[in-house]
Amino acid sequence: MSDKLTKKKLSIFFKILAHHRIGDLTACHASILSNDKKSFFTNCHGHLFEEIRPKDLIKVKFNENRKKIFNKVNIAGYYIHRNIHLLKKVKIGAILHTHSENGIAISCLKRGFITNLNQSSMRFHGAVKYIGHGGMAINQEIGKLIAGLIDKNTRLIILRNHGVIILGETIEELHHLTFHFEKCASVQLKLMNKVKDLTLVNNNISKITAKQHKGFGPRGKLMWWPVGGMSWQASLRVLKKLRKI
Repeated sequence: MSDKLTKKKLSIFFKILAHHRIGDLTACHASILSNDKKSFFTNCHGHLFEEIRPKDLIKVKFNENRKKIFNKVNIAGYYIHRNIHLLKKVKIGAILHTHSENGIAISCLKRGFITNLNQSSMRFHGAVKYIGHGGMAINQEIGKLIAGLIDKNTRLIILRNHGVIILGETIEELHHLTFHFEKCASVQLKLMNKVKDLTLVNNNISKITAKQHKGFGPRGKLMWWPVGGMSWQASLRVLKKLRKI
């Protein structure tokens, strides 16, 4: 995929996030791996998600040393995205860090995110990691600590008392997982005063369902969608009707 198309997809993703009211003014960031695999594109610090256009995306090298680039990007975002994109053991092409209301609320719960609460939340079963709050991720040490949590199944990192990081092989998968995390987090929060009445699915069934979610979408040799592909196309249709892209 060319860098031009890569930037276009990432800018559209920001529009989708804004449409669903996922963000925190200028504080949050997302990235997508560039075509050369030696750098990534991320948002210019200081923009609301709905403002971001392809020209507002910054190409950042993994070993960035240009002061003018550091002045344009969120420094915490640099260390988070750099270290995750550099991982060799897993294929992560797109990353979102957000302080959504649902994400912050879940991050403050001792129990965290309940993955076996419903069929949709089970897509995250065995895919969630946690890290305690140790201040902002504004240095290489914390960036490496976050990246070190990730294994081949990880799709969600909950930063305690802070927010979440969501991971996808593609921007389509990242979009898909972001929507479902927000929905499932909202469902869980609505049930918090009924915690004694919750019916949870056992771990074996949750594991099977998680695997089924990963395979949902491919439909034979003539019709194949990557994870989140159908959801991505549907969101594009909505934005086009609203004339937001």
